[in-house]
Amino acid sequence: MKLLSIHLPSNKPLHFRRLVKNLVATAADPKCFEVVVKIDVGDGAMERAIEEIRRDIDVNMTVVHTPPFPSYWHTYIAFNECLRASDPEYYFCWHVNDEVLIETRDWDRRLESYIDFFPDRIYRLKVNPHKMFRNFSDIHETCLYADYPIVPRRWLEGTEVWAECHGPDVYQEGIAIYLGRYGHHRNVPLLDFVVGGDEPGENLSPEKTLARSQGTCNAWDSILSSNMQERMARSARRLQLLILAHEYKVANYEIREDARTKTLELVDIEYERVRARVWYTIDHVAVRLRNFHYIARRDLPHSLFGKSLVYRGALRAYAAVLPTSRAIVVLFKLPLGLLMGIPWTAMRAATVQACPAFERLFNAPHAVLRRLRGMA
Repeated sequence: MKLLSIHLPSNKPLHFRRLVKNLVATAADPKCFEVVVKIDVGDGAMERAIEEIRRDIDVNMTVVHTPPFPSYWHTYIAFNECLRASDPEYYFCWHVNDEVLIETRDWDRRLESYIDFFPDRIYRLKVNPHKMFRNFSDIHETCLYADYPIVPRRWLEGTEVWAECHGPDVYQEGIAIYLGRYGHHRNVPLLDFVVGGDEPGENLSPEKTLARSQGTCNAWDSILSSNMQERMARSARRLQLLILAHEYKVANYEIREDARTKTLELVDIEYERVRARVWYTIDHVAVRLRNFHYIARRDLPHSLFGKSLVYRGALRAYAAVLPTSRAIVVLFKLPLGLLMGIPWTAMRAATVQACPAFERLFNAPHAVLRRLRGMA
């Protein structure tokens, strides 16, 4: 069976060979998967590694040759190129880096048991044990806790690409969040499928590690921009229409888009009938304000890297008045809550949680009483 198509760019011959050997050695059927790798034109070391792998290891492999990208932050293009070059008959797709290793023997048998977990084939199999059970309430959390799940190709037919910008893991997690907002929660933990190897960036020099950290903050801000979130919302709506097509048992259909009104329609071709219409527009103003607030309170050493002087000044000013504004809101809520009959203990606990500085204010009368008792 054509089970899994694995997509990655690589410029590390030793790591790539190690990954291919690992995949073949741990699979019950080494013919059930393909590896689609993107390498740079003129990368002689990778070319020689590919030749040796083809000579020494019996594996389905497709090589995509393209010119080098301007930077690490453009590698998402490689994943999209690998997706286009892959065999569409494979059921699952997986984007990885060349530093991972599968630790589970007969991993393909485990993966086979998740075929058609949802009959519409719109779901994600999360593989990171530290992230697979995490439910997101804030899209900004995706930058820290996004996983690199295995997805049916059907999912990628809906999203059309692995990513529109740096970070297929974060981009796809954002789509899943928007799909959840539209009523469809499709993250599934892939149990008994252990992925190990090296952590991303573990083999970098200190200088490259610093540059990667600085660039990551810029990449986060870009991927969470309102324009990019609207792309995520659009992909999520496309997935929603694929789910509805299965629910309505529509065999012949098209998804038609009106970019002017930002609507998508599920059209039954046989009867030329619109079965569902959805909008993918988002509140750009609200999203940009939330992003500004997130950056202002983000306590990371490179959060302001690459920002203009005006932007930095606005962020620092906002961060300075944030505690004061929070205190004003708390002072307003406190008497209002008491008037509404909320117990003092509950209001005090909620107030301290929202603004810890108030704990000393609440404890001040007790401290005064203890001192007076001590004087007496």
